[in-house]
Amino acid sequence: MGVVNSVFRSMRDIPGLLLKTYGLKYEDANGVKTYRWHGVNVTLRIPTLSRKIWVNINLINVEKYIKENGLPDISHVHSNK
Repeated sequence: MGVVNSVFRSMRDIPGLLLKTYGLKYEDANGVKTYRWHGVNVTLRIPTLSRKIWVNINLINVEKYIKENGLPDISHVHSNK
């Protein structure tokens, strides 16, 4: 089993902008392979661009997951639109 997701911080989260991690990180939590992208939402007022960036980053994450683990048997997707 594996998880692919992205976490975008708000520009208002000043401590998070300075102290938290960025980029793609891999974790293995009790056998659950997790690929998580950490970034900042810099296009808050441009929803179409935000969506495109979110989709492209998650596609990159999924491609990396498939390259390293093979094609999953089942895919479960969440979307906000």
